Amino acid sequence: MNKEDIYKKVAYELELFHIKAQEFKDEKLSGAELKPFGAKFGFYEQKDGRFMVRVRIPGGEITTKDFSIIASNSESHGAAFLHFTTRQDIQIHGLDVTRVYPLVESLFKNGIVFRGGGGDTFRNITSCPHSGCLEKTVFDVLPFVKALNSFMLDYDKAFKLPRKLKISFSCCREDSDMASFTDLGFIAVNKDGKAGFEVWLAGGLGRESMKGIRITEFTEAKNIFRYAAAITELFHDHGDRKNRASARLRFVLKRLGEEEFRKLFAEYYSKKEVMDVAAPAAANAPVPEKSVIRHYHVVHVPGGNLKSFEADRLVELFKTAGIEKFRITRRQNILIPAQGEDDAKLLEQILSINPLLAEIPDESMPVACIGAKVCKIGIADSQTASLDIFNAASSVAGTDFELKAFLFKEICSKIRVSGCHNSCAFHHCSGLGFQGFVKRDGEKSAVFFKIFVGGSNEKLGHSDEKYFIKASETGVFMTEFFKARLLEKNSSFEDFTEKFLASHFA
Repeated sequence: MNKEDIYKKVAYELELFHIKAQEFKDEKLSGAELKPFGAKFGFYEQKDGRFMVRVRIPGGEITTKDFSIIASNSESHGAAFLHFTTRQDIQIHGLDVTRVYPLVESLFKNGIVFRGGGGDTFRNITSCPHSGCLEKTVFDVLPFVKALNSFMLDYDKAFKLPRKLKISFSCCREDSDMASFTDLGFIAVNKDGKAGFEVWLAGGLGRESMKGIRITEFTEAKNIFRYAAAITELFHDHGDRKNRASARLRFVLKRLGEEEFRKLFAEYYSKKEVMDVAAPAAANAPVPEKSVIRHYHVVHVPGGNLKSFEADRLVELFKTAGIEKFRITRRQNILIPAQGEDDAKLLEQILSINPLLAEIPDESMPVACIGAKVCKIGIADSQTASLDIFNAASSVAGTDFELKAFLFKEICSKIRVSGCHNSCAFHHCSGLGFQGFVKRDGEKSAVFFKIFVGGSNEKLGHSDEKYFIKASETGVFMTEFFKARLLEKNSSFEDFTEKFLASHFA
């Protein structure tokens, strides 16, 4: 579906949002009453009453031209900053509600489409940012991400679901994209010389997090459209539309049990209408591309946030360096291809924009969601906590480069901070995870972090009712953690963390 066709489908609903936005501005409509008109497009009210617009970037790959369009239009419509999300979207923050529609109109005219992005729809399709670049890549999954995104954009039921539906692609056996923890996950497989996917269903993080079930160990790559159509139809028909707290796909699996869920999915996968709608896309499926080992740089973006002038300057640098496209990583950074002899100069210029926009190891800053300062449902300020953790590591290491590298790569890379139980930073699957919550502290309520340990791309972490700290004391707690780790570097990270938490909270 091209952008003109998409616009025809959504034009009326966008104009309706525009009308309702003015009513909200005139205080004739509450935020809750406005939400149904904007959420389906990824328009959300922030805690300060201003608005956010989410732009879906399939697989996180975007051209410098499109990024320039997003950055310049965002600035001209009064946006405060851009945010790279953990699901490879770009969020435009700090908009007056009356500027949302004009901004979206201007982006549509420049080929940036809006359908879904929020609400009860299929969400941005993610993939490993290193797909096609590293030796561990089975094959490049990005062409399949983009093909499936086009297929789903034209699938009307994908926008009339009980709750959101998330899809992920991992290009490697390490499941770097955590496909097994999404509603529909594909892991690249090469079986007997044929390229295909291992398929996972009904995983999810947040309330009652769970790993999905592997529905097949191998299916030909062309079958991804049939799997997507089948699970969309199943979820559309059997998801809970009465209780949003149990409306995600994983609750269908919990309600039916694995055996019955497998039978039900098999029925949908074999339906004639599913096969008919998937067949044209399968016939034009991408040809799996072999991995080409190449160098790349990761530009660290603190918290995934870029101010307007930083985004504009990056665009200028990328254009000068001949960088035509780049990828947003799931750690909220920017992955750009190597540029040879000009690398050092380019990185020096990037560093001059913001001292923290440096090429430091990709996995060096704790991952954090946008947090309670912005998000209406956020409880803890995850962005500040992430920076406190980063600063604690820097302080403990001092000027010792080797110690700093150890603390960043060995510990900070494993830390994820979510402002609430929704796990937008995937704290349930981290080596050390923080989840914001509120509890009584004497006569008043205060914000705390619940601490999780032992998670990874492939397994859920766990917590203990004693494992919590005041959010304001995150830096102090992690300073103690880092110092203790330096005194005991030989044990595994998981063993050390389990021992440290048990001792600290004894």
